[in-house]
Amino acid sequence: MFLGKIMFFRLRGMVSSVRKPELTDVDNLKKWLASPDFGTYLGGITGESDQYYENLVGVMLNENADEYSLTKHYIIEDLFTERAIGLWTLSRIDWKNKNLQSSYIIGEKQFRGSLVAGDVNIVMINYIFEELNIHKIYSYTYDNNQVAQRMNNFGGTHDAILKAHKYINGIAVDVHVHSLTRGAFDEFVRKHATGVLRRHIQAKFLRSR
Repeated sequence: MFLGKIMFFRLRGMVSSVRKPELTDVDNLKKWLASPDFGTYLGGITGESDQYYENLVGVMLNENADEYSLTKHYIIEDLFTERAIGLWTLSRIDWKNKNLQSSYIIGEKQFRGSLVAGDVNIVMINYIFEELNIHKIYSYTYDNNQVAQRMNNFGGTHDAILKAHKYINGIAVDVHVHSLTRGAFDEFVRKHATGVLRRHIQAKFLRSR
């Protein structure tokens, strides 16, 4: 059973937008959660029944409806078609120490390698620091996900490698720990204000530092 009401919420970037999941997203969420890529890159459980993934989606929607939940989920959309193309999750939200874990997947393969990933990273990171008043974001990336590692290194820091930390498809893989502080993000914005972030600032999707 899915609880709570859907509150209007939308973040906009140059080519992507972000909103909260709705009941109409259930089928897409089930498809992404069941995909081999979700298991390979985010450690999800694949090969289960349709009911298993429907229950998992129900948990996600209920977490969003619960104001005290420390996990929140967001749908990534293509800005121009409003097509749902991915999932962003904030978890282990620590309001006292102002940090959280961040992860995402572009579920629709044709949008991978496009400008969407970089754009939605800017949108969500800005939202986390400016609207949620978080001080630090951290993430765990598997050794086989080179694209995500490059994205996390773009402005963030590579803090550690957890050797043979996670089993993926029967193989123990290293897990990379990245983090980004609010101060480091402010410096990143200042550094690239006239370059890669110029259009975001001009369109007022991102404030200049």
